[in-house]
Amino acid sequence: MDSSELTLEQIEVLLEQELASLGRYAQLAKRMRERGFPGDDELVRFVERARAASQDLRMWLHYRYGELKYRQSSLKMCPPAVNPSSGEPTE
Repeated sequence: MDSSELTLEQIEVLLEQELASLGRYAQLAKRMRERGFPGDDELVRFVERARAASQDLRMWLHYRYGELKYRQSSLKMCPPAVNPSSGEPTE
């Protein structure tokens, strides 16, 4: 299996989980700033990189979800192909 095989439901679960992670990283970064951690502190840099990676993953999941939703709605809207000579559906 690879990422192209994820279902809408699987992506929804991942989005939910990633949103929670992103919130935790943002909250941690905020608390560190409030407590006066210097911006060049090693832990601050790790947290910021983790937050950025989490945001990147969330955006990838968001766009992948939209892609799949669009494909599903397009398939529902398109009538089945019909053979012009016989009027029978084609495969």
